[in-house]
Amino acid sequence: MILLPLAASAIEIDDINYNLTVYGKTAEVAKKAYQGSVIIPDYITYNGVKFSVTGIGIKAFEGCTELTSVTIGDNLTYISKSAFVGCSGLTSVTMGNRVTTIAANAFSSCI
Repeated sequence: MILLPLAASAIEIDDINYNLTVYGKTAEVAKKAYQGSVIIPDYITYNGVKFSVTGIGIKAFEGCTELTSVTIGDNLTYISKSAFVGCSGLTSVTMGNRVTTIAANAFSSCI
């Protein structure tokens, strides 16, 4: 039996930080100094458990001036407030077809 905490704080998989919700088996992209092109997958596996990547957390990409593009998987449903605030180098965002919520100021100061 593998025991996991109720929520793991900013675990890193394939250069992306995630916060996990064990009971719902969901993951949210968490804060890190991202740069270049980032591809957010539909699923990640942590300790043998598969998690659906469903969101981007508050200020997850804040101030990542060297971030140039983001591709968002099809399982992602929300982008939290100020998720990409200050990402002045961001030139391309490709979203999956399930994004239903883009919170206030999600892309503020990106130009």
